[in-house]
Amino acid sequence: MAVFLWLLLGLPPGAAAQNTPPLPVDPTLLKDLLSAEERSLVAGAHNNLKLTDIYLDISDKHLMAAGSATEAGDFNAAERELDIYSKAATEASNIAFSGNENKNKLGKRIEQRLYLQLKTLELIGRRFPADTAGYPEAALEHTRQLRAHALNQTLAVGKVLVESKTGNDTEGGKDSDGKKETHIGDPTAKPVAEPPVKKPQYFLSRASATGRAGQSGDYMTEQENEDVREAQEIDGRIKVFMKIAGHRLALLTHSAEEDSGKKPDKKPSKQSEQEEKDQLALSRLSHADLLRQYSRAIQETMDKLDDAHERNPKSGALTKALVTLRDSTDKQLSILHSLEAGAKGQAETDALRQAIKDAEEANKGAHQALSGKS
Repeated sequence: MAVFLWLLLGLPPGAAAQNTPPLPVDPTLLKDLLSAEERSLVAGAHNNLKLTDIYLDISDKHLMAAGSATEAGDFNAAERELDIYSKAATEASNIAFSGNENKNKLGKRIEQRLYLQLKTLELIGRRFPADTAGYPEAALEHTRQLRAHALNQTLAVGKVLVESKTGNDTEGGKDSDGKKETHIGDPTAKPVAEPPVKKPQYFLSRASATGRAGQSGDYMTEQENEDVREAQEIDGRIKVFMKIAGHRLALLTHSAEEDSGKKPDKKPSKQSEQEEKDQLALSRLSHADLLRQYSRAIQETMDKLDDAHERNPKSGALTKALVTLRDSTDKQLSILHSLEAGAKGQAETDALRQAIKDAEEANKGAHQALSGKS
């Protein structure tokens, strides 16, 4: 992280350690690297919550650009985009935690976004030539540390999470075996052998991480974000994501029954002003946008389940979560296929095709995982 510190704190380049990975270091301030449109969005933000979201969106945009550049073999451009990405992600974190308000909410929001970005960074890193692999590796390491910081702010229970170079979060400076952990950036630490990277247990062919990063913005409403944050156990969290996915299908099919999984109440519950605004905004989305949001909920569900499996493959909550995913996608696939005949335009057709692909992958993975557990 030392190479980022002088960037962020204004230290001269010579202050960075000589053995740190090379970076496309640009002394230009972030505000001068942004486009006119991006600067306009930043200037129009009137609170930290909105400003944090804007910088997260900017980080998504430049990470997507870095991914596109690597696909085209333009690694110089990819290095520049990674530099802007890292600065934007850092700025989002700095703004979010600069005050005492909304730290928990903002921490969760940043953690979720960075979690998806880590997948994209790993993909980008695999494309880089070996002699310049230090660029994406440094960006990946920096993002892991930002995510660990966001997790600490979210939990706010006095337990410190330290992000290891393998991407696993540990508490209190000890690893899962109770041994003292080597902290990142500690010049006195002895190098340790890293375990081989684990492949996802359930979902081996998930949609492109670069594609997910291209869908900028937080697709969840304020209440949905809060529900995800409160659902700490994996089974509860997957129920929330399935509710979010179901709600998007309900808006597509105008079915209140699908929205909740139950028959609608005769007297709708009273909504807050913010919830009413959120629902109104969702109701105005195109079918293609609703389908994309459905896909994002399913993709994030698969990511969370793979992450939970790596942490504790024998968890009973994990089995319950898989049952929820299996049963929900069994029903949702029928609805998605029923929409095929009525799809209008290329954008909606493509979004529906991707939604079906994601749902089928999630459903297949859940069925196979549960068969293996029986």
